[in-house]
Amino acid sequence: MDKTQQRRELIKRRKQLTHVEIEAKSTRILDHLDKSEIYQTAKYVALYLAINGEADPRALLNQSSIDKHFYLPVIDHSDGIKMHFAKYQLGDPLTPNEFGILEPELTPESAIPVTKLDLVITPLVGFDDRGNRLGMGGGYYDRTFAFKQNTDVTPYLMGFAYDFQSFEYIPENIWDVKLDGIATEKYVKKFHT
Repeated sequence: MDKTQQRRELIKRRKQLTHVEIEAKSTRILDHLDKSEIYQTAKYVALYLAINGEADPRALLNQSSIDKHFYLPVIDHSDGIKMHFAKYQLGDPLTPNEFGILEPELTPESAIPVTKLDLVITPLVGFDDRGNRLGMGGGYYDRTFAFKQNTDVTPYLMGFAYDFQSFEYIPENIWDVKLDGIATEKYVKKFHT
């Protein structure tokens, strides 16, 4: 099965989830993530606002404390179609981008260099046991984190997904950036140390 077929199958399955199922599964994923060492020690955490049935990490934003600072992705077409990350707190204004995804305002004061993030909680369509991530196909995470290929430098890329999004094998491209770990409603797993 190629990536297009995998993507189609998993998006269809994800869209069949009810709001109650999404909330329950996302809460279980968050329970596992919250207990993980990587999350407990991370100070600068990037996450995403879920759309279209994605597993939803936004409840983390309710845990605001002096120990953690949260950031959301902002797509920037003026910089080679990469993502940047802007600081976000509940109540800050958000504006929809061209995909309808809400983004905070990106300013020099709100932006953080991606290498300063400790943990990036990534959305995904699918994943495999080798850390391969199947996204929506835009390549934003791969371009933004290309510097991590074949290295263990920060930030730690943690997929956030339902257990059914696991595939035995996802075909790899040379530009793909692997996940460092995955959080599902059943476990948190490291792909490499």
